[in-house]
Amino acid sequence: MSNKFYLLFLITAQLIFSQENNSYNFQSNGESQDFVKIGSDLQNQPSMGITLEAWVKPTENPASYNMNGIVSYLTFQSEIIESGFALIFKNGLWRFIVVTSNTEDVFQQVQDFPGIEVQFDGNTWTHIAGTYDGTDVKIFKNGIQQGEAFEVDGGGEINWSNINTDMFIGKYIDGSNSFKGSIDEVRLWEISREQSDIMQTKNEELEGDEEGLIGYWNFNDNQSSTVSSKVEGGVDGELITTGNGDWDENFFPGCVDEEITVLDFPYSNVSNLVIEDNDWDVTSFTYNSGEIHSNGADGMDYTYKLTLSELTDIYVTTCDSETNVDVQIAIYTSECDPSSWILFQDDSNTEIFYPDAENESFDFDCISGFESNPNWANM
Repeated sequence: MSNKFYLLFLITAQLIFSQENNSYNFQSNGESQDFVKIGSDLQNQPSMGITLEAWVKPTENPASYNMNGIVSYLTFQSEIIESGFALIFKNGLWRFIVVTSNTEDVFQQVQDFPGIEVQFDGNTWTHIAGTYDGTDVKIFKNGIQQGEAFEVDGGGEINWSNINTDMFIGKYIDGSNSFKGSIDEVRLWEISREQSDIMQTKNEELEGDEEGLIGYWNFNDNQSSTVSSKVEGGVDGELITTGNGDWDENFFPGCVDEEITVLDFPYSNVSNLVIEDNDWDVTSFTYNSGEIHSNGADGMDYTYKLTLSELTDIYVTTCDSETNVDVQIAIYTSECDPSSWILFQDDSNTEIFYPDAENESFDFDCISGFESNPNWANM
Protein backbone atom coordinates (compact mmCIF):
# COMPACT_ATOMS: atom_id res chain seq x y z
CA MET A 1 0.00 0.00 0.00
CA SER A 2 1.39 3.38 -0.94
CA ASN A 3 2.06 6.04 1.64
CA LYS A 4 1.04 9.61 1.09
CA PHE A 5 2.05 13.09 2.15
CA TYR A 6 -0.42 15.95 2.45
CA LEU A 7 -0.41 19.70 2.59
CA LEU A 8 -3.49 21.48 3.89
CA PHE A 9 -3.75 25.22 3.16
CA LEU A 10 -6.39 27.13 5.10
CA ILE A 11 -7.25 30.74 4.40
CA THR A 12 -9.59 31.17 7.36
CA ALA A 13 -8.86 30.68 11.04
CA GLN A 14 -9.53 27.33 12.65
CA LEU A 15 -12.71 27.07 14.74
CA ILE A 16 -12.34 25.41 18.12
CA PHE A 17 -15.26 23.71 19.87
CA SER A 18 -15.39 22.90 23.57
CA GLN A 19 -18.00 20.14 23.24
CA GLU A 20 -16.69 16.62 23.78
CA ASN A 21 -17.27 14.56 20.66
CA ASN A 22 -17.12 10.77 20.60
CA SER A 23 -18.14 7.51 19.04
CA TYR A 24 -19.31 4.60 21.16
CA ASN A 25 -17.64 1.20 21.46
CA PHE A 26 -20.47 -1.33 21.82
CA GLN A 27 -19.47 -4.52 23.69
CA SER A 28 -22.58 -6.53 24.52
CA ASN A 29 -22.22 -9.87 26.27
CA GLY A 30 -25.36 -11.99 26.20
CA GLU A 31 -28.08 -10.28 28.20
CA SER A 32 -25.66 -7.52 29.22
CA GLN A 33 -26.14 -5.26 26.23
CA ASP A 34 -24.86 -1.98 24.81
CA PHE A 35 -27.11 -0.33 22.24
CA VAL A 36 -29.02 2.83 21.37
CA LYS A 37 -32.81 2.63 21.39
CA ILE A 38 -34.66 5.13 19.21
CA GLY A 39 -38.43 5.04 19.63
CA SER A 40 -40.45 3.95 16.62
CA ASP A 41 -41.60 7.10 14.86
CA LEU A 42 -42.87 8.26 11.46
CA GLN A 43 -39.91 10.66 11.35
CA ASN A 44 -37.58 7.74 10.62
CA GLN A 45 -39.80 5.94 8.11
CA PRO A 46 -38.83 6.99 4.57
CA SER A 47 -41.00 5.70 1.75
CA MET A 48 -39.82 5.82 -1.87
CA GLY A 49 -36.13 6.38 -1.20
CA ILE A 50 -33.63 5.79 1.59
CA THR A 51 -29.94 6.16 2.36
CA LEU A 52 -28.47 4.78 5.60
CA GLU A 53 -24.87 5.61 6.51
CA ALA A 54 -22.52 4.85 9.41
CA TRP A 55 -18.84 4.76 10.27
CA VAL A 56 -17.91 1.49 12.00
CA LYS A 57 -14.80 0.02 13.64
CA PRO A 58 -15.52 -3.64 14.49
CA THR A 59 -13.47 -5.38 17.17
CA GLU A 60 -14.48 -8.99 16.50
CA ASN A 61 -15.21 -11.30 13.61
CA PRO A 62 -19.01 -11.02 13.26
CA ALA A 63 -19.30 -14.49 11.75
CA SER A 64 -19.80 -15.99 15.20
CA TYR A 65 -23.02 -14.05 15.77
CA ASN A 66 -24.94 -14.02 12.52
CA MET A 67 -27.70 -11.43 11.98
CA ASN A 68 -26.05 -8.89 14.28
CA GLY A 69 -26.92 -5.33 13.41
CA ILE A 70 -25.15 -1.99 12.99
CA VAL A 71 -28.49 -0.21 12.56
CA SER A 72 -31.82 -2.00 12.61
CA TYR A 73 -35.41 -0.79 12.24
CA LEU A 74 -36.76 -4.10 11.03
CA THR A 75 -39.56 -6.56 11.72
CA PHE A 76 -39.27 -10.19 10.58
CA GLN A 77 -42.24 -11.94 12.20
CA SER A 78 -43.52 -14.12 9.38
CA GLU A 79 -43.38 -14.24 5.58
CA ILE A 80 -46.16 -11.64 5.39
CA ILE A 81 -45.48 -9.67 8.59
CA GLU A 82 -42.31 -7.79 7.67
CA SER A 83 -41.31 -4.12 7.62
CA GLY A 84 -38.39 -1.70 7.71
CA PHE A 85 -34.68 -1.66 6.91
CA ALA A 86 -31.36 -2.65 8.48
CA LEU A 87 -27.60 -2.93 8.10
CA ILE A 88 -26.99 -6.48 9.35
CA PHE A 89 -24.46 -9.27 9.00
CA LYS A 90 -25.58 -12.39 7.15
CA ASN A 91 -23.59 -15.19 5.50
CA GLY A 92 -20.21 -13.50 5.69
CA LEU A 93 -21.18 -9.99 4.57
CA TRP A 94 -22.65 -6.80 5.98
CA ARG A 95 -25.85 -6.29 4.00
CA PHE A 96 -28.37 -3.49 3.52
CA ILE A 97 -31.89 -4.88 3.79
CA VAL A 98 -35.12 -3.14 2.76
CA VAL A 99 -38.65 -4.54 3.00
CA THR A 100 -40.95 -3.13 0.33
CA SER A 101 -44.69 -3.19 -0.16
CA ASN A 102 -44.48 -5.53 -3.15
CA THR A 103 -42.29 -8.24 -1.61
CA GLU A 104 -42.97 -11.13 0.75
CA ASP A 105 -40.79 -13.39 2.85
CA VAL A 106 -37.78 -11.06 2.68
CA PHE A 107 -36.20 -12.97 5.58
CA GLN A 108 -35.53 -15.89 3.25
CA GLN A 109 -33.90 -13.49 0.75
CA VAL A 110 -31.51 -11.67 3.11
CA GLN A 111 -28.47 -13.43 1.66
CA ASP A 112 -29.37 -12.06 -1.79
CA PHE A 113 -29.08 -8.40 -0.79
CA PRO A 114 -25.76 -6.68 -1.62
CA GLY A 115 -23.06 -6.88 1.02
CA ILE A 116 -19.47 -6.05 1.87
CA GLU A 117 -16.64 -7.29 4.03
CA VAL A 118 -15.30 -4.97 6.74
CA GLN A 119 -12.03 -5.25 8.65
CA PHE A 120 -12.54 -6.21 12.30
CA ASP A 121 -9.12 -5.46 13.82
CA GLY A 122 -10.46 -2.82 16.20
CA ASN A 123 -8.33 -0.12 14.55
CA THR A 124 -9.82 0.41 11.09
CA TRP A 125 -12.77 2.74 10.49
CA THR A 126 -14.95 1.85 7.49
CA HIS A 127 -17.79 3.87 6.03
CA ILE A 128 -20.88 1.86 5.03
CA ALA A 129 -23.84 3.24 3.11
CA GLY A 130 -26.93 1.52 1.75
CA THR A 131 -29.44 3.03 -0.68
CA TYR A 132 -32.82 2.14 -2.17
CA ASP A 133 -34.42 4.18 -4.96
CA GLY A 134 -37.75 2.42 -5.34
CA THR A 135 -36.27 -0.32 -7.50
CA ASP A 136 -32.65 -1.15 -6.66
CA VAL A 137 -30.72 -1.68 -3.43
CA LYS A 138 -27.03 -0.72 -3.47
CA ILE A 139 -24.27 -0.83 -0.89
CA PHE A 140 -21.17 1.37 -0.69
CA LYS A 141 -17.85 0.89 1.10
CA ASN A 142 -15.86 4.06 1.81
CA GLY A 143 -18.00 5.87 -0.75
CA ILE A 144 -17.60 3.38 -3.61
CA GLN A 145 -20.42 1.10 -4.75
CA GLN A 146 -19.58 -2.56 -4.23
CA GLY A 147 -20.89 -5.19 -6.61
CA GLU A 148 -24.07 -5.04 -8.63
CA ALA A 149 -27.31 -3.39 -7.58
CA PHE A 150 -29.97 -5.77 -6.25
CA GLU A 151 -33.29 -5.32 -8.01
CA VAL A 152 -36.05 -5.76 -5.45
CA ASP A 153 -38.81 -7.96 -6.85
CA GLY A 154 -41.71 -5.61 -7.49
CA GLY A 155 -39.98 -2.62 -5.93
CA GLY A 156 -42.34 -0.02 -4.56
CA GLU A 157 -42.49 1.92 -1.30
CA ILE A 158 -40.76 0.76 1.85
CA ASN A 159 -43.25 -1.22 3.93
CA TRP A 160 -44.01 0.17 7.41
CA SER A 161 -47.43 -1.39 7.98
CA ASN A 162 -46.05 -4.20 10.14
CA ILE A 163 -43.30 -2.45 12.08
CA ASN A 164 -43.50 -3.54 15.73
CA THR A 165 -40.11 -2.61 17.09
CA ASP A 166 -38.00 0.41 17.97
CA MET A 167 -34.99 1.45 15.93
CA PHE A 168 -31.64 0.28 17.27
CA ILE A 169 -28.01 1.28 16.80
CA GLY A 170 -25.59 -1.46 17.82
CA LYS A 171 -27.84 -4.50 17.56
CA TYR A 172 -30.54 -6.24 15.53
CA ILE A 173 -33.22 -7.22 18.06
CA ASP A 174 -31.87 -9.26 20.96
CA GLY A 175 -28.56 -9.51 22.79
CA SER A 176 -27.26 -12.41 20.71
CA ASN A 177 -27.42 -10.20 17.61
CA SER A 178 -25.29 -7.32 18.87
CA PHE A 179 -22.55 -5.46 17.00
CA LYS A 180 -19.15 -5.41 18.70
CA GLY A 181 -17.06 -2.34 18.01
CA SER A 182 -17.36 1.41 17.60
CA ILE A 183 -20.07 3.23 15.66
CA ASP A 184 -20.24 6.90 14.75
CA GLU A 185 -22.00 9.32 12.38
CA VAL A 186 -25.23 7.39 11.79
CA ARG A 187 -27.24 9.17 9.09
CA LEU A 188 -30.71 8.45 7.72
CA TRP A 189 -32.02 10.11 4.55
CA GLU A 190 -35.41 9.90 2.85
CA ILE A 191 -33.70 10.00 -0.55
CA SER A 192 -31.46 7.63 -2.44
CA ARG A 193 -28.13 9.46 -2.56
CA GLU A 194 -25.73 9.18 -5.46
CA GLN A 195 -22.20 7.84 -5.05
CA SER A 196 -20.71 11.31 -5.56
CA ASP A 197 -22.92 12.73 -2.78
CA ILE A 198 -21.95 9.99 -0.35
CA MET A 199 -18.28 10.45 -1.20
CA GLN A 200 -18.45 14.22 -0.75
CA THR A 201 -19.89 14.22 2.78
CA LYS A 202 -18.73 10.97 4.39
CA ASN A 203 -15.62 12.60 5.89
CA GLU A 204 -17.30 15.68 7.31
CA GLU A 205 -19.82 16.42 10.03
CA LEU A 206 -23.22 17.54 8.79
CA GLU A 207 -25.09 20.68 9.74
CA GLY A 208 -28.35 18.79 10.26
CA ASP A 209 -30.39 20.80 7.75
CA GLU A 210 -29.24 19.03 4.59
CA GLU A 211 -32.03 18.26 2.12
CA GLY A 212 -33.47 14.81 2.67
CA LEU A 213 -31.76 14.22 6.02
CA ILE A 214 -34.31 12.94 8.57
CA GLY A 215 -32.06 11.39 11.25
CA TYR A 216 -28.49 12.17 12.34
CA TRP A 217 -26.92 10.59 15.42
CA ASN A 218 -23.24 11.56 15.78
CA PHE A 219 -22.67 10.78 19.50
CA ASN A 220 -21.42 14.33 20.11
CA ASP A 221 -23.44 14.92 23.28
CA ASN A 222 -20.70 15.22 25.91
CA GLN A 223 -20.97 11.49 26.66
CA SER A 224 -24.62 11.78 27.57
CA SER A 225 -26.99 8.81 27.78
CA THR A 226 -29.15 10.75 25.33
CA VAL A 227 -27.89 10.33 21.76
CA SER A 228 -29.61 13.23 20.11
CA SER A 229 -30.73 13.42 16.50
CA LYS A 230 -29.28 16.61 15.04
CA VAL A 231 -32.16 17.35 12.67
CA GLU A 232 -35.30 19.38 13.20
CA GLY A 233 -38.00 17.06 14.50
CA GLY A 234 -35.47 14.27 14.94
CA VAL A 235 -36.02 11.44 17.40
CA ASP A 236 -33.36 11.18 20.10
CA GLY A 237 -31.98 7.83 21.17
CA GLU A 238 -31.33 6.38 24.61
CA LEU A 239 -27.91 4.80 25.18
CA ILE A 240 -28.28 1.54 27.11
CA THR A 241 -24.97 0.48 28.69
CA THR A 242 -25.26 -2.75 30.64
CA GLY A 243 -22.50 -4.39 28.63
CA ASN A 244 -18.73 -3.78 28.64
CA GLY A 245 -18.74 -0.88 26.19
CA ASP A 246 -17.30 2.60 26.63
CA TRP A 247 -16.85 5.88 24.84
CA ASP A 248 -14.33 5.91 22.02
CA GLU A 249 -12.64 8.66 20.07
CA ASN A 250 -14.69 10.66 17.62
CA PHE A 251 -14.32 9.49 14.04
CA PHE A 252 -13.29 13.09 13.28
CA PRO A 253 -10.45 13.45 15.81
CA GLY A 254 -8.83 16.18 13.74
CA CYS A 255 -6.82 15.91 10.57
CA VAL A 256 -3.89 18.29 11.14
CA ASP A 257 -0.56 17.01 12.39
CA GLU A 258 1.30 20.31 12.39
CA GLU A 259 0.53 24.03 11.96
CA ILE A 260 3.04 26.21 10.17
CA THR A 261 3.11 29.84 9.01
CA VAL A 262 4.94 31.72 6.29
CA LEU A 263 7.36 32.88 8.99
CA ASP A 264 8.58 29.29 9.27
CA PHE A 265 9.72 29.23 5.65
CA PRO A 266 12.00 27.90 4.32
CA TYR A 267 10.72 24.90 6.23
CA SER A 268 11.70 21.26 6.21
CA ASN A 269 10.46 18.31 8.21
CA VAL A 270 11.03 14.57 8.18
CA SER A 271 7.90 12.57 9.05
CA ASN A 272 7.80 8.84 9.55
CA LEU A 273 5.03 7.98 7.13
CA VAL A 274 5.24 4.33 8.09
CA ILE A 275 3.75 4.94 11.55
CA GLU A 276 1.59 8.06 11.08
CA ASP A 277 -2.22 7.86 11.21
CA ASN A 278 -4.40 7.37 8.15
CA ASP A 279 -6.67 10.40 8.63
CA TRP A 280 -7.33 11.19 4.97
CA ASP A 281 -8.73 8.91 2.30
CA VAL A 282 -7.47 9.94 -1.14
CA THR A 283 -8.46 6.89 -3.11
CA SER A 284 -10.61 9.19 -5.24
CA PHE A 285 -11.23 12.87 -5.95
CA THR A 286 -14.55 14.26 -7.15
CA TYR A 287 -14.36 16.75 -10.01
CA ASN A 288 -16.66 19.78 -10.17
CA SER A 289 -18.67 17.94 -12.81
CA GLY A 290 -19.38 15.09 -10.43
CA GLU A 291 -17.05 12.66 -12.19
CA ILE A 292 -14.45 10.95 -10.02
CA HIS A 293 -10.70 10.56 -10.46
CA SER A 294 -9.71 7.29 -8.82
CA ASN A 295 -6.09 6.49 -8.05
CA GLY A 296 -6.15 3.81 -5.35
CA ALA A 297 -3.63 5.71 -3.21
CA ASP A 298 -4.40 5.36 0.46
CA GLY A 299 -1.98 4.98 3.33
CA MET A 300 -0.41 6.80 6.24
CA ASP A 301 -0.39 10.58 6.01
CA TYR A 302 1.08 13.71 7.56
CA THR A 303 -0.89 16.93 7.22
CA TYR A 304 0.35 20.50 7.52
CA LYS A 305 -1.98 23.41 8.10
CA LEU A 306 -0.78 26.68 6.59
CA THR A 307 -2.89 29.80 7.16
CA LEU A 308 -2.30 32.58 4.63
CA SER A 309 -3.40 36.20 4.95
CA GLU A 310 -2.74 36.97 1.29
CA LEU A 311 -2.00 35.20 -1.97
CA THR A 312 1.42 33.60 -1.76
CA ASP A 313 3.52 31.37 -3.99
CA ILE A 314 4.39 28.16 -2.16
CA TYR A 315 7.03 25.73 -3.44
CA VAL A 316 6.98 22.15 -2.19
CA THR A 317 9.54 19.46 -2.87
CA THR A 318 10.21 15.91 -1.71
CA CYS A 319 13.30 15.70 -3.88
CA ASP A 320 15.88 14.62 -1.31
CA SER A 321 17.46 11.51 0.13
CA GLU A 322 15.27 11.65 3.26
CA THR A 323 12.16 10.80 1.21
CA ASN A 324 12.35 7.03 1.41
CA VAL A 325 8.72 6.02 0.79
CA ASP A 326 6.33 6.54 -2.08
CA VAL A 327 4.62 9.93 -1.73
CA GLN A 328 1.53 11.67 -3.00
CA ILE A 329 0.66 15.34 -2.44
CA ALA A 330 -2.83 16.79 -2.06
CA ILE A 331 -3.77 20.39 -1.27
CA TYR A 332 -7.10 21.41 0.29
CA THR A 333 -8.60 24.77 1.25
CA SER A 334 -10.81 23.67 4.16
CA GLU A 335 -9.77 21.64 7.15
CA CYS A 336 -10.88 18.00 7.12
CA ASP A 337 -13.00 18.61 4.01
CA PRO A 338 -11.93 16.33 1.15
CA SER A 339 -14.32 18.07 -1.25
CA SER A 340 -12.22 21.27 -0.98
CA TRP A 341 -9.27 19.78 -2.87
CA ILE A 342 -7.50 21.96 -5.42
CA LEU A 343 -4.55 19.78 -6.43
CA PHE A 344 -3.43 16.17 -6.39
CA GLN A 345 -0.26 14.60 -7.73
CA ASP A 346 1.19 11.12 -7.48
CA ASP A 347 4.90 11.30 -8.40
CA SER A 348 6.70 13.81 -10.57
CA ASN A 349 6.33 11.69 -13.69
CA THR A 350 2.52 11.71 -13.49
CA GLU A 351 -0.06 14.41 -14.07
CA ILE A 352 -1.13 17.09 -11.62
CA PHE A 353 -4.94 16.96 -11.34
CA TYR A 354 -7.31 19.89 -10.67
CA PRO A 355 -11.02 20.00 -9.71
CA ASP A 356 -12.04 21.22 -13.17
CA ALA A 357 -10.66 17.92 -14.56
CA GLU A 358 -7.71 19.69 -16.18
CA ASN A 359 -4.24 18.24 -15.67
CA GLU A 360 -0.67 19.08 -16.57
CA SER A 361 2.79 17.55 -16.26
CA PHE A 362 6.28 18.88 -15.56
CA ASP A 363 9.75 17.40 -15.74
CA PHE A 364 11.65 17.42 -12.46
CA ASP A 365 15.36 16.81 -12.68
CA CYS A 366 15.85 15.08 -9.34
CA ILE A 367 15.45 11.76 -7.56
CA SER A 368 14.29 10.80 -4.10
CA GLY A 369 15.66 8.42 -1.50
CA PHE A 370 13.04 5.81 -2.37
CA GLU A 371 15.60 3.23 -3.45
CA SER A 372 13.40 0.76 -5.31
CA ASN A 373 11.77 3.49 -7.45
CA PRO A 374 13.55 6.85 -7.04
CA ASN A 375 11.34 8.44 -9.71
CA TRP A 376 8.15 7.73 -7.76
CA ALA A 377 8.55 10.17 -4.88
CA ASN A 378 10.46 13.09 -6.42
CA MET A 379 8.49 16.33 -6.60
